[in-house]
Amino acid sequence: MKLLALPLLLAASGLQAQPAARPSAPQPAPLDAQSAAAKLKGWKGSVARADGRLVCRTRTSTGDRRLDAIRCGAMLTCARPMQGEIDQLMASPMAAGERRLAFDRLMATARPCMDRYQDEAIARLLTEEGGRS
Repeated sequence: MKLLALPLLLAASGLQAQPAARPSAPQPAPLDAQSAAAKLKGWKGSVARADGRLVCRTRTSTGDRRLDAIRCGAMLTCARPMQGEIDQLMASPMAAGERRLAFDRLMATARPCMDRYQDEAIARLLTEEGGRS
């Protein structure tokens, strides 16, 4: 009976036990242009087809989801215009190793686009969070 008394007294007095506050998700570390560039050098990922569309897969993360998203965004934005060429290449009868090399050469042509996208996205991110460039 004593165990029920406290909740009943609290209810009668209009007080309710409050659930413990959940800690908020950790905030990403502040960035500057140099640390962002250094982290992105270690990023590894690929573009693949899934359900008829191009998707980006991160294999080695930067440790910062914002930067991973920027790199994937760059790859997808710059690979989409080449989707027809990518499809033809992937459907070709060449050996897998040869196809991989041809795909890498094709993606290398998108490098200026990806660099531009990445630079602009990092600048936006730094501006939004008040970082230093």
